[in-house]
Amino acid sequence: MVDSVDDRLRDLLEDGFTSYLNRIEDYRLLFDVYMVDDRGAESTRRMTKRYKTRFNDQGRISKQFARFNDALEYGYQHAENAVLCTLTTDPKRQDSLLDGIDSINENFNRLLSYFDSDPSTKGDTRNEGTVGWRPELDDEVTGRPRKRPEYIKALEFTEKGYPHLHVLFFDVPTRDKDGMPWLCDKGELKAKWMDYGQAEIVDTYPLVYRDDLADLEPEFQSDEGFVDWYRFGDHDHGEAWIRERTQAHDLIEFGDDADAMEATAGGYLGKYLSVTFGSLLDATESFEEPDDAERETYADKAATWKLALYWATNRRFWSCSKAITEGIKPNEHTRDPDVREAVRWCSLDSVKNASETPIRDELGRRRWDDLDDLEAAIERAITEVERPGVRSTLPEETSYRCLIDYLGAYAVWDMPSGSLGPQPRDLEAVEDVAQDDDELPMIDRENDPPIIDVWT
Repeated sequence: MVDSVDDRLRDLLEDGFTSYLNRIEDYRLLFDVYMVDDRGAESTRRMTKRYKTRFNDQGRISKQFARFNDALEYGYQHAENAVLCTLTTDPKRQDSLLDGIDSINENFNRLLSYFDSDPSTKGDTRNEGTVGWRPELDDEVTGRPRKRPEYIKALEFTEKGYPHLHVLFFDVPTRDKDGMPWLCDKGELKAKWMDYGQAEIVDTYPLVYRDDLADLEPEFQSDEGFVDWYRFGDHDHGEAWIRERTQAHDLIEFGDDADAMEATAGGYLGKYLSVTFGSLLDATESFEEPDDAERETYADKAATWKLALYWATNRRFWSCSKAITEGIKPNEHTRDPDVREAVRWCSLDSVKNASETPIRDELGRRRWDDLDDLEAAIERAITEVERPGVRSTLPEETSYRCLIDYLGAYAVWDMPSGSLGPQPRDLEAVEDVAQDDDELPMIDRENDPPIIDVWT
């Protein structure tokens, strides 16, 4: 029922969020675990697990930031250029602040579908000789990429709570006359974003990938990354042209004038996300401790009430396209026999390579009448090293079956008798329970925290 965040709402968000975090620290998830081993013996264990969400679990928070860096690395390896795009929200065009937050991702997906469409009857504004897009030429020309670019997207809130997106699009088409990365004519992008009910303020900033940033002047903080195409792209324009183009992008600020050229697009997004995730880990620390200037610049981004907005609206901090998600997905084929055998042979090769040099040095100090005898002795010695048998350390097939029955989320003082105890691990047995155990006590569940985060 509000269209912006004021001081009263900031306090309400912060109080609700911190109350939630404090409350779930007192909760445990309770399970009965039924196991049958390979001999048919049955047993039942009651186990508990701490109540973990993306807001209070250090492992999940760190993993999310690691996945973001993996996504950037994927972009480095697969793309030659990029465009950093800012998409804003006009609160006057929304029914409420919540409506604006809910609609921005939906309309972003509509924009991707627009990018992906290919009206063959319209001229492509990237082609030399084709006029740029204007409203009166909408039926004749378009600058859309005619494909769905891969992307990394971060959601951010302004000081009034308005949502906006920073999107790093990878491998966008280039303009014929100068090779500039060209996501879409800014006027066309603005018109389409307004058609979806968002805002008329958008920006696109062309970038190019460089892996030699350490050799450039001024010195970059990274060795590689996506940087300003105007200044570091392959073109022959002078300083006046570069200055005019860079100053036209006032929505996307890589930093102040003193260090703007030292920033990468990944660093720009990463700075915000690192402070956001860092504020979840500890109010006074970040993944990379910022200096005083950076702390002042990004202090508002780590505000607790902004974190509460993600929580209250169930929004992600960041996301990426499907191809990047699949590209950074961990290997889940640890039970594949071929993988296990490959690990074994790689281990054998490693043992051989590690032992060959000291064996050769040791035997080489002896007197040999024939060098062939020396080589044969070395081979025999290496074979002896391998003989104990190197086995894969990947898990073998399970020797038992397990069924887990979730019993509910309990405050520690409401746990069934005997369920408490030390919690040195995430999941641990707290007691043996008989098959005819009494029913669990009836607990008033009205004030329990929602458990959807646990399963999703």
